Amino acid sequence: MEYQIAYLNVYGNAGVLADEIQAILAGAELVDLNWQEISYDADVYLLVFEITQAAIPLKIMDVLENLEGKTILCCVTCGMALHESKDSIEYNLLPFIPDECDYRGMFFCPGQIPDSVMETVQTALDENPENQRARIMLEAFQHSMNHPDTDDLRELRRFIFVCQWGVKGAARATILGQILNAAFFAVCLFRFKTIKLKREYFIPRPQIARRLASLGVSSLISQIASVFVIAVTNNLLVSYGTTSPYGYLGRRFLEKR
Repeated sequence: MEYQIAYLNVYGNAGVLADEIQAILAGAELVDLNWQEISYDADVYLLVFEITQAAIPLKIMDVLENLEGKTILCCVTCGMALHESKDSIEYNLLPFIPDECDYRGMFFCPGQIPDSVMETVQTALDENPENQRARIMLEAFQHSMNHPDTDDLRELRRFIFVCQWGVKGAARATILGQILNAAFFAVCLFRFKTIKLKREYFIPRPQIARRLASLGVSSLISQIASVFVIAVTNNLLVSYGTTSPYGYLGRRFLEKR
């Protein structure tokens, strides 16, 4: 699978995240969107950018427009993270995500505001100590100092690791969970305090088996029918779900939450 990391620096915070992602995904191509254009032959695109005025950068909008059919992960830093939530930024981002893509989610962390910006803010406060906007900026600056920090990068690694799993990873995790469950119950089976298992208990007896089957066959048929109905429904949704106006609107609603 081919990865491409495209980052858009403003204050240098996006570059810190991009370098960390490249260290995680050895061999991934790194593209600085301030100077380079991305190629569209990769399978997975990691878009790293900074939010400076509560708006998605135009360059990121342009890139997203051409990523139809690709897997997309977004990593965002924000100097005003104290006052801007991940949900609000992702809400603004979702309309630019192509319908036909595999969007895996967004990582969000604070990003340091440069001293040069804060000097202007401090000057404004010196002139008018009641300047509410300047006071909010100063508070955000103090909160964002030294970010992205080691905790942010640790969370970034976790985000990248989990999001690479996708549907296959979820299936593997389910299978692994079932195997561990079976092993746990097998161990417990031989540790009963009131019942001692003997070898002859594991030899099938037709008469007892018939009686047990009469009790369990209805549940077995019900489970088989449920699996069949779910399989048919899922396949129909894949083929026809978004062609329905209700399916399309439902999908857009869920994407924007």
